[in-house]
Amino acid sequence: MTQTRFLGEEGPVSHRPPTRGQRLRHLAGAAAFAVAVGAVALLVFMAPDAAGPGSPMGVNAAGGKVGSAKARAAPVFTSYGTQLAPPAERVGVQIKQGLVSGLLFNVRTGQVLWARDPGRILPIASLTKMMTALVTVAHSKTGDLALITTAATHFVGSGVGLLPLGKRVPVEALLYGLLLPSGNDAAIALAQHVAGNQRR
Repeated sequence: MTQTRFLGEEGPVSHRPPTRGQRLRHLAGAAAFAVAVGAVALLVFMAPDAAGPGSPMGVNAAGGKVGSAKARAAPVFTSYGTQLAPPAERVGVQIKQGLVSGLLFNVRTGQVLWARDPGRILPIASLTKMMTALVTVAHSKTGDLALITTAATHFVGSGVGLLPLGKRVPVEALLYGLLLPSGNDAAIALAQHVAGNQRR
């Protein structure tokens, strides 16, 4: 039981340690916050400004540049990731991991330094894992164990790689495996645990 101490009183103050369910919620919440902060930071870097490409600027009577009301209301389309950088600034990348699509550009100029099939439509990995974590926490109870199936052990891409087939693993441990090393095997195990369609 938590003790309350008023000003002028002395004595120890004890705090109840967080439960496993609270730790799971905190873990998923912290991960969601980190992704949100990263997305905002990326948008800030990519946002057009006075020196950046695609800035919708007008010119007033005194010759100074100002943003017009129409420009502020209209959607902004920038040249980020669409124009190639000068040949001397481009980079050559040799990747052996089977990367099928990628794009590298200068955040200051928006010019493309390297690209490989950048317009290819692919599933989003990190956001999918974030949603998997949030849904798992919302539909799991403290102390839940998830069965590790063949589907989880036959994953493709990044993974924990040590999940025991046919055994039950704490959901909390799988959440760490999902969010820290971006484990596809942990994602499959958690999805099957929440959906309830595991094959034995």
